[in-house]
Amino acid sequence: MAKKEKQKKSRVLNNDQMRRAGLVEFNMDDVRQIQQEQASANAKAYEYMVEAMAVSANFMDTTIDDEGVQLDDVYPTSLDETQRMDALLDQSEQAVVDPSDEEYNKMITALRGIVGWSFKKHFNFSWGIILGTLITVFAVIYVAGEASSGKAKAKADMVYIDKWDAKTDTITLEAAMDSLKNGVKVDRPIYYKARKLQYANERIEAYQNDLATNQAHLDTATTKDNRSYYKEKVKAFQEKLKREQDRQKEISKWSLKDAKKDAYKDAKAFYRAASTWSLIAWIFALVFILLIPLYIFANYSYGYMLTKYREESELLNKIKQFGYSAFFGLLGASLAMKFLPETIVTTYYSNGSTSTHRESNPADMFIAMMKIALIIAAFVVLAVVSTGIMIYSTIVGLKRNHDWKAIYEQAKETGKDAANLAGKALDKGAELVDKAQKAQKEKKEKPEKKAPQEQKDKHELKD
Repeated sequence: MAKKEKQKKSRVLNNDQMRRAGLVEFNMDDVRQIQQEQASANAKAYEYMVEAMAVSANFMDTTIDDEGVQLDDVYPTSLDETQRMDALLDQSEQAVVDPSDEEYNKMITALRGIVGWSFKKHFNFSWGIILGTLITVFAVIYVAGEASSGKAKAKADMVYIDKWDAKTDTITLEAAMDSLKNGVKVDRPIYYKARKLQYANERIEAYQNDLATNQAHLDTATTKDNRSYYKEKVKAFQEKLKREQDRQKEISKWSLKDAKKDAYKDAKAFYRAASTWSLIAWIFALVFILLIPLYIFANYSYGYMLTKYREESELLNKIKQFGYSAFFGLLGASLAMKFLPETIVTTYYSNGSTSTHRESNPADMFIAMMKIALIIAAFVVLAVVSTGIMIYSTIVGLKRNHDWKAIYEQAKETGKDAANLAGKALDKGAELVDKAQKAQKEKKEKPEKKAPQEQKDKHELKD
């Protein structure tokens, strides 16, 4: 390897990320080349070094660095491999005859660094995953707040509907339906009934159109499969149309009391749905807020464990990058829609003046729906990727990186010690109580001694 490349690798090795990538500034061929080219006094030391580099289970695998240099993966993948590599490096250093060998000193220092890094524990969590999860949590809290607002509104509606009085409905159903076209508030039973009829009429019209379209396809179908398909579609729409027409007739016969009852049922159903969504959202947010510190704790790994699962870590990192790319891409697309051209109408007046105004376009509703859909999709992708990786990494991290048997035994011993101390404290307390009770009893049984002066005074009185 060229000297320039070696210097570059030396700078890279100072970066913990390069340790995680399994890079080292030389490979097995470099060591063997030195042995062949030089009649080194440290030949035995180099032999132990070569043996130490071959300990890793990943040694036969290779990594290509950014410069296209092939490097053997000599990083140990278990505690046993790390200990064996450390022992072989000890033997190598003990076999050194010429301590001034610069190449050997550089190589042994690099390998010692690998062993030291492998023995130590390192945090392996991703700030990107934590950030993505926090964004998801804030979005869910917003949804929970909206659901809570909907819940409060539904509750207020139920109280308001209870106060509906049929006597206030002094207009006809036809007049109420006309009023709905002007956006009147549904604040009385007659308006509620009118709105229900309006919805039923709209659905009937839609089913009639769908039925006519599929009937036309059936009439012109030329193959047996197409006729069978459209026959089923026609039958399905006939059933839907029949159900909706029956529903329309039922609503038409409603008394004002029936309208009030149905309105209350709708408000109650909305209240239950809002309550459910609010509860689910708050539970989700709370779970992931508590999961973040557990995720950090679970991903506190030994260096050799990071080496063992390096490929898995790289895959998860790619999935994370995809998630963020999709999130910003979808969010950017939704924001870019505001730059779509608007429908501007210019009006020319007889005096030669003009005025312009923005005219509503049927496509505006579609654009607004697309913007909302893109924003929702962006947050869904971010939520799935971030929370999915966090859950997976937490589960496997707790399993791989922590010796739960040892933790249990330690907790058990700590519990026993605490129980012993508590028992001793209770015994000591009981002993003190017994002493106090005994002293009090002795005091009561012992006759009280009178002072000498008091006895003398009594004798003088008798005289």
